[in-house]
Amino acid sequence: MAMPRKGVRKITVNGEVYRYVIKHSRTDYGAVPVELAKVTIESSDKTQYYIDRTEKAKITPSYVRGLIEKHF
Repeated sequence: MAMPRKGVRKITVNGEVYRYVIKHSRTDYGAVPVELAKVTIESSDKTQYYIDRTEKAKITPSYVRGLIEKHF
C-alpha cells in the first residue's frame, strides 16, 4: 500500500526521516460515540507499520516518535 499524497507529515528520529499519516474516524458502540485514529508510519526503505488507537483520537508527534523508537 502506498502512502497518500495529502496529509503526510515528516518526522526525523535518530537521523532517519519517516513519513506518517493520521486518519480519524468516529463510530458508535451502543449509545456511546468513540473517536478512533489510525496511524500509518513509513520508513525511508518503505517498511510500513500500522496502529489503531481506540483510547484517544489525539495523536501527537511525540507519540509517533515513541512508536518509531519502539518498532523500527
